[in-house]
Amino acid sequence: MSSTLNDKDVKRLGELGQAIQGCLSCDINDNNIPCRTDRFEAIKNMLEYVKIHGYVFTRSSNKAPLVNGVHLNHK
Repeated sequence: MSSTLNDKDVKRLGELGQAIQGCLSCDINDNNIPCRTDRFEAIKNMLEYVKIHGYVFTRSSNKAPLVNGVHLNHK
């Protein structure tokens, strides 16, 4: 993977960043914690965000899971 991002990636990172912030700012339950749906949507967006930077995700049973058994490894 190239060490620089193309215009398409930069645009997508901006969109994902806004979506992540929006998901984490929701406080519908008035307890300073985003609702479960928004937290998991934020995680999905974060995974796409780091994939753009060349990270890959693998499943492993010998490590504590990051999200549903998915671990973060850099190429």
